[in-house]
Amino acid sequence: MPEAESFLIRPYEPRDRAALDDCVRQLQTHERQFEPRMKPAEDIIHTYVDDHLKRCATCDGAILIAELDGEVVGYTSVFAATPNDDPDEIDYTYALVNDLAVTAARRGQGIGKALLIAAQDFARDRGAIRLRIFGLADNTGAVSLYMRFGFKPRVTEFEMPIR
Repeated sequence: MPEAESFLIRPYEPRDRAALDDCVRQLQTHERQFEPRMKPAEDIIHTYVDDHLKRCATCDGAILIAELDGEVVGYTSVFAATPNDDPDEIDYTYALVNDLAVTAARRGQGIGKALLIAAQDFARDRGAIRLRIFGLADNTGAVSLYMRFGFKPRVTEFEMPIR
């Protein structure tokens, strides 16, 4: 397991695009195991990162890259000023970790935790007082990481097939 000092968390740069696209491809493919209604990676890969970069501009966000020995091994996208859109709640903003992904070969090495710490620091530095993350309920590895990190369930969504 690499020590925290052996990998670097830094802001996304345009030179990272191909590696970031590959991370998104791996994330989408991994999550489709738990939610088959998700689109295939190849159907979203050409616009997904562009959409995240646009959202960074409107929600005071960033894409943070995890790099190990010059190789991109993960990323997170964090939006520090996400507006609440629930009509039954007061108006407020919160920080949102929208994506968190570590390449399959590097999972379990502390990189996900380091990305969460970097996302938390980014949001805190921008004045956020709440941080949210969403995860697929059946993705127990991700849910376990989030719970160990200190996230607590806020709302649980239930679903059942009716046909």
